[in-house]
Amino acid sequence: MNVRRSPPGKSNSYTNLSSPNNEFTIQQITKQQITHRKRKQPEHSICNCNCSSEIQELRKDLTTMLQKFTDTQETTMTLMRENIVDMRTQLNDIKEAAVNLNNEQKLMKTQLSDLVIKTNYTDNKIQTLMTEIKQINNKTNANESEIMLIKSKTAINLHSSGLGENIMQEIQDRTSRERNIIIVGLQEGNVTNTVDTFSETDDSDGAEDQWKKVIWSQQPNMDDFDRVRLQGTQFLSSQTRPTTYFTRFFNDDIFTHIVTQTNLYAEQNQSRNWTPVCCDEIKAFIGIIILMGLHPLPTVDLYWASDPFFRVDEIASIMPIKRLKKILENLHLNNNEQTPQRAATNFDKLFKVRPILDLLNIACHREAKTTSSQSIDESMIRFKGRSTLKQYMPFKPIKRGYKVWVRADSKTGYVSEFSIYTGKREDQAPEVGLGVKVVKSLTQKLIDQGFRGHVAFDNFFASYELLQYLFENGIYATATVNSGRSDLPLILKTAKKKNVSRQKKIHLER
Repeated sequence: MNVRRSPPGKSNSYTNLSSPNNEFTIQQITKQQITHRKRKQPEHSICNCNCSSEIQELRKDLTTMLQKFTDTQETTMTLMRENIVDMRTQLNDIKEAAVNLNNEQKLMKTQLSDLVIKTNYTDNKIQTLMTEIKQINNKTNANESEIMLIKSKTAINLHSSGLGENIMQEIQDRTSRERNIIIVGLQEGNVTNTVDTFSETDDSDGAEDQWKKVIWSQQPNMDDFDRVRLQGTQFLSSQTRPTTYFTRFFNDDIFTHIVTQTNLYAEQNQSRNWTPVCCDEIKAFIGIIILMGLHPLPTVDLYWASDPFFRVDEIASIMPIKRLKKILENLHLNNNEQTPQRAATNFDKLFKVRPILDLLNIACHREAKTTSSQSIDESMIRFKGRSTLKQYMPFKPIKRGYKVWVRADSKTGYVSEFSIYTGKREDQAPEVGLGVKVVKSLTQKLIDQGFRGHVAFDNFFASYELLQYLFENGIYATATVNSGRSDLPLILKTAKKKNVSRQKKIHLER
């Protein structure tokens, strides 16, 4: 092993260890201390004063001041940025407002020009009308003089013939025809024999004769007419079986109609594996549907399940499930090919079920064994699903559902006639005089059969026109009215609710 030799004059730290003449051993080399020459560092002078602590405090103060300064600078910068953004938005709003003002000024200028043209035209028209009015006044003055001469001549002729008094008496009799209205809810002490005069108007549909004068006076009770009741075709009592009740309303006419329309739809739809249905099969189908409602299960298939816990033999033994589903697939109540278009005048939202509703109305009226008192009101059928026919009535026990106009017996509650409200059409304005139309429609069958009795309804239906119509057709009516109606006598308008101690019937003569 060769070791580098040192230059002359210096000690040789490295020798040839493999040389036999080497005086040093490896152990001696490891034990030898080799010193390295280090760079001499300058010694720090240590001050004996207290300057170091003050310097540290100054440093701390400076750092805190710098931190505060930077924080304040950041906050001010953020505020300035936000202010700049707000100013930009305000400038944009001002620009938009200026543009809108310019557009409005242009529109106003055009409108002013149009108004100037119209005013010039109206001024010319007014001048022509004034001239025509003057000419008419001159003609009327001449005609009045002629009329006075004719009146004087006719009066002389009537007086000489002795017919004047009879003619005047006939005119008075015609103008004082009785118009009886029963008003409920006045105190007896508030009724006087005074005569009130006011303008007759129809709040529901704005009658044309609103400027005519109507005279009211109190009359005694005139409820002395001969009552005519309606008798049903068969007496149904509490001892009658439920199936008898059902067949009286769902008679063979309804089942025949369902059979015809179901087979027609299956033919139109080209239903596969379809066998025409008959009346007995439809009766069995409806009976199964009713029984399913009384005994509900999660799915229809469970009624035919092999598990005896779910299976219902009363249903499974009557009809196979495939046949029931096939009938349900093709069940129809009206001909789809005759469906009116939505824009047509005869469009009906209940077209698909209208024949059954008409047949049920006929059955209800046919089986009615009513008293001489009827009531007309709106009823609700609860429904919470989606439907364009659904109505909201906040003051009814059932607030959401289908609204039905009902005429029922006021003593027994039997529904004699009903009509489902389908709402106003989308392309029409709100219906005017709806209450009058409903009452006239529900009482038409009573009038046709010669019914003489009494009908009651609330202020939604009440109007002078309606009560006059019913009275002329032999039906008395009782209704609540709003005191603000224009076609009421003054005594009813001034009556206060706090003075009403008990109900009293008031018959008024028009």
